[in-house]
Amino acid sequence: MSSRPPLRLSVASAEIVGSRERQEDAQLRFELAEFTLLAIADGLGGHADGHVASEIAVQTALRFLRDQLEEGQTPTKRPMVKAFVHAHRQLERLDYRGPRLRPPASTLICAALTHSTGHLKIAACGDSLAWLIRDGDLTDLAPPQGSGSWVAYALGLDIGLHPIGSAVQTNSLFLKPGDRLVLASDGLLTLPREDLMDILATDPDDPALQLVKAIEAIGDPFQDNATAIVVSCQASGQAWQSENNARMAAAQ
Repeated sequence: MSSRPPLRLSVASAEIVGSRERQEDAQLRFELAEFTLLAIADGLGGHADGHVASEIAVQTALRFLRDQLEEGQTPTKRPMVKAFVHAHRQLERLDYRGPRLRPPASTLICAALTHSTGHLKIAACGDSLAWLIRDGDLTDLAPPQGSGSWVAYALGLDIGLHPIGSAVQTNSLFLKPGDRLVLASDGLLTLPREDLMDILATDPDDPALQLVKAIEAIGDPFQDNATAIVVSCQASGQAWQSENNARMAAAQ
């Protein structure tokens, strides 16, 4: 039995197209009895069908991981990396013969959260983002593998990703009440970190929406697609008490 109190997780997500012609980010969330699974993918610019690549990446990886967990696996490095390798191979199989653009490819970041212990496992390939906000500090959980328009690693690229998945970086920690986890595509980098911290410090009802609204307010004419998922952590008892008080106030 774990001595860690179970957490209540509040998950919010939002996205904007920015100045691009279409949305080439994709996101996905699965809620299991013991786990919350999250993923964001970003189709690579200069490659064909980024919207297809990102959707294949999140669907393939997260469904593979979900099936592994439902069969009794735990979200350790091995099943997380296997999920990425599986998605990479799916992208390699795409029948693409375009004359100008390179074959479809996508970044991917996934998170698996265990409800009973607060354990978080992160896996990432590419330049998507994972930040932990704790006690007023921001920690980068998955340093981007690239800068600007250059990405060192991504699913679908011929980088020798399988069989060992050496390009997939992983991280793990235990979340605690008051923590916030932010997963995002690199379009969120338009927003200065101090502004991000200020927004999250105000405890908005929909933090992900407030983040992308702040990006839109900047008005960057070259704004990339931006997608954000924000996970807010409370102790189960604390969350129940807060909701109970709200219901009682509404009834008066």
